Amino acid sequence: MANLLEKANILITPTAYSDGKIHSAKPIQSLSAEKVVNGDFENGSTGWTKDSNWTISGGKANLIGNTTDALTSTDLVLDASKTYKISYNISNYVSGGLAFVIGNISIPSTNGFHQFNYTGQTNFSIKRFGGDSQLSIDNISIKEVIDADLNFTRGSAATRVNAQCLVENSQGNSIPRINYKDFQYEDSLGSEEVVNGDFATDSDWILENGAIINNGSVNIIGAGSRFKQDVLTVGKTYKLDYEVISTNGASFRFQDGVTAFVDINQTVGIHTYYFEATGVRTQFQAVGDINARIDNVSVKEVTKVVTPNSGVGSWLIEPQSTNLLEYSESFDNSYWVKSGATVTSGFSAPSVDSPLGAFKLVEGTSNGQHKLQKANLTVSATSNTVSYFIKKAERNKVLVEFGGGGGGTAGFDLSLGAIISESGVTAKIELISSDWYRCSVTFTTTSTSVYTSVYTLNDSNSNSYQGDGTSGVYIFASQTEQQSFATSYIPTNGSVQTRLAETASRSGLGDLIDSTQGVFYAEISALSNDGVSRRLSISDGTSSNRVFIGFGSTINTFQFVVQSSGSIALNQLISVSDTTKYAKVAISYKLNDVSIWINGSKVGTDTVATMPSSLNSLALNQGNGTENFNGNIKAVAVYPILTDQELECLTTR
Repeated sequence: MANLLEKANILITPTAYSDGKIHSAKPIQSLSAEKVVNGDFENGSTGWTKDSNWTISGGKANLIGNTTDALTSTDLVLDASKTYKISYNISNYVSGGLAFVIGNISIPSTNGFHQFNYTGQTNFSIKRFGGDSQLSIDNISIKEVIDADLNFTRGSAATRVNAQCLVENSQGNSIPRINYKDFQYEDSLGSEEVVNGDFATDSDWILENGAIINNGSVNIIGAGSRFKQDVLTVGKTYKLDYEVISTNGASFRFQDGVTAFVDINQTVGIHTYYFEATGVRTQFQAVGDINARIDNVSVKEVTKVVTPNSGVGSWLIEPQSTNLLEYSESFDNSYWVKSGATVTSGFSAPSVDSPLGAFKLVEGTSNGQHKLQKANLTVSATSNTVSYFIKKAERNKVLVEFGGGGGGTAGFDLSLGAIISESGVTAKIELISSDWYRCSVTFTTTSTSVYTSVYTLNDSNSNSYQGDGTSGVYIFASQTEQQSFATSYIPTNGSVQTRLAETASRSGLGDLIDSTQGVFYAEISALSNDGVSRRLSISDGTSSNRVFIGFGSTINTFQFVVQSSGSIALNQLISVSDTTKYAKVAISYKLNDVSIWINGSKVGTDTVATMPSSLNSLALNQGNGTENFNGNIKAVAVYPILTDQELECLTTR
């Protein structure tokens, strides 16, 4: 229904932010009518009271003195929970300054025009500030700022994945983060691997059992006839293009490695085949009594690259977390122990701030393990997670070990983006950028000292083998944290670093939230199925009157609550398959008529429910500053009451 967006009283989407603000898409910011009477003092002291050090003349209010005498607007009543745009002119400045009477808060007082937003005043009353004061003020204007922008706090640096699929710093301790995920990827082809694929000359190909090159193509004649080149790298993905010029209908096959033969298209025409190399050989071989002619053979490596700006953005709201690794990127530092392996710096990384910050972990020539390790990490005996940003090179598999007081290992295939083994830990692999994966391992330790290692694996998935001295994988960054999941990357360089918790809220929204009936809506996903309560609410600023949506304390559940004057009017827990997948959820509230919606379906009702009162706040918590929301937010909205048909449309994915 096209008009649903228009019906929203409040709509917050990942579209705009500034320092300390998550800006609302609706309402669009505007200003109210003028609140001040006679702000230009053209009517003398009408609308104003003044103490002895103030005079009003010549269209100005003039201050001379060193007492705390006040100038006050008599007809103005402000709401301390709302934000106002205040502006005025200062002239004839000689000394001193001005301050709000409430709070004794200094305001600009040098000659010229001044304008700022302010929250927390119930009237406009100013006084001398900072010693003897002599100045004049005029053209005082106060207008309410009408919007639903959330006040955002974090208090520390943080990173995100941007729209170009790169890790970057958020450029400020109070800058909200629009994080991008679910990128689309497209094939990128490397350079040509075969030589003389158009058979222009009788060279470069190994011809056996009757295969010949003539007339600009290769002719395979008779069973076992074949032609080949050894140009592949084990584990890499390739695109094969070839053209069948003519054939008598007998069979031929393709070898994409050492021993594996596969059936490919043998009809006349141009064909394509994708494969992962199991050896170095590219070979066409006749099976029956064949007479076929083949031309234009091409083999190119295929890599997946991100389609720019194809990701889905959401507000990323996270709990506090600390990277316990002191050198999260400096793998050449002695802090990291290399066994049977070395590291080389200067490789491309999925990072805005360290574009060449990746290392290559290169196996040695010994017959044994080839690893990078950090031991003796001090942790709490709780759930801990280690994660690494890794990309395939000549090796496309790694083993991540996390142990000490329990733990185990997990194997990862960096070509397939798959977990290939899991023992004693919980593993996760997430595509971050083109061929870069974040591999994470979680376990609950009974010790306060743990270790973590990364091993290269051979084609047989063994972490102990004869190394060749050149093969390896790329590694960019690492993180160990006391969480049951991997949070956004926290860079370190010589000491542990902490990203503080994020919160956002806004009061003074009573004109936009109907306490008696309405719809509270969100499109959200959890960071982890960890059974921790995390909530979004509209409330009176307390837990006495509120409507909230959140993740329940039972794994993979949503919780919906309506509370009136401290009494629970509705409390329903709804199970879903996976809260880490985005869901569109809504609660429609009205006296004795409450309904709950998830992904287009009505999943709960209540016909006996009283309504809250004085709803005027929207917060990423349960209304009283606790049970802070952590997760991804695509949208939060407050609507007037909607029909079931509209609610089905609103929540359908």
